[in-house]
Amino acid sequence: MTDLSTPIPKKVKQGEFLEHGLRLETTLQEAFEITWGDIVFLFLGKVEETHKAVQPEKPGINVIRTSAALAAGPIGTAAYDLVAGKKKKEPQASHGNSYLLLDLYATDRREPFRFDSTGTNYRTFLGEEAGYAGETNLLTFIRKLATKIQLDSTLLHLLEKGKSAIPPFPSRDAFAWASFKTRGSAD
Repeated sequence: MTDLSTPIPKKVKQGEFLEHGLRLETTLQEAFEITWGDIVFLFLGKVEETHKAVQPEKPGINVIRTSAALAAGPIGTAAYDLVAGKKKKEPQASHGNSYLLLDLYATDRREPFRFDSTGTNYRTFLGEEAGYAGETNLLTFIRKLATKIQLDSTLLHLLEKGKSAIPPFPSRDAFAWASFKTRGSAD
C-alpha cells in the first residue's frame, strides 16, 4: 500500500556550504550532511497567506432607546450607528504574509529539507554575500547551489524571470502538498 500522506519537512535553521556538499542544522537541532550527488530535487514557491478582514458587528435594535437619546449622538457621519448609539467598526483591510520556501530532497529521504526566506539563517551559508532581505538571500543561496549541482530547467527559468515568476500558494500546506506531489512525479 502506498503512503500518500505529505511528509513533515525538516526545517533548516542554518548550515554551510562544504566542498563535498551541504551541512544542515534543523530547528530541532539535528545535523545532516548532504553530498552534492545526493541532492535529487528542488521545489521553490511563494506562500501568500491572507487573513480575512474583520466584519463589522451587526447593529442590534435597542427598543428602549428614545428618539431623544438617538439625537444626542453626533449626526452627519457615516461611521455612526444611530440604532446602537455608537461608532460603527470599520472593516479592517485584509493583510497577509508573503515569503519564499524551498524544499530540497535528498536520496533515500522521503521528507524534504525546508528552507524559509523568513526562518533560515542565510548568513551561515552565504557569509559576506548575505544581504538583509530573506527572499533575496534565498535566491542567492539557490544561485550558489546552482554552481554545485545541475538545477532543473524549471527552477532555472524561475531564477531568470525573478520573484514575480515564482508560483504562489495560499498556505504552507498547499506548498507542501505541491512539493511532495511534484517530487513524486519527477521520479
